[in-house]
Amino acid sequence: MNSQLYLAAAVQAQDQDAPVKIQISNDSVTSHGYKLIHNKTAIDLSRAKRGLPLLVSHNQTDLPIGRVTNLSVTRNTLHGEITFGRRGSDVEADMRSGV
Repeated sequence: MNSQLYLAAAVQAQDQDAPVKIQISNDSVTSHGYKLIHNKTAIDLSRAKRGLPLLVSHNQTDLPIGRVTNLSVTRNTLHGEITFGRRGSDVEADMRSGV
């Protein structure tokens, strides 16, 4: 699967049925040389109140593999929780096992 998805996920030990808590992005310089600003005025989370679709590789033509909910910005980092659907079961198993 996509290495970006795994790179973003800092999976914590938790109940197997619980959403996976992840770090989505931070203010480190990207591989393209950009620095993303992460503060509450730079990121508008109003459209994410009900959650957002979880896509693989930003591919909008494929169906989502789950949802990202509870998005928040703390200490210059964007966090969220992933709940996987049936299409994401392989990715979920890999993340929970530390792959």
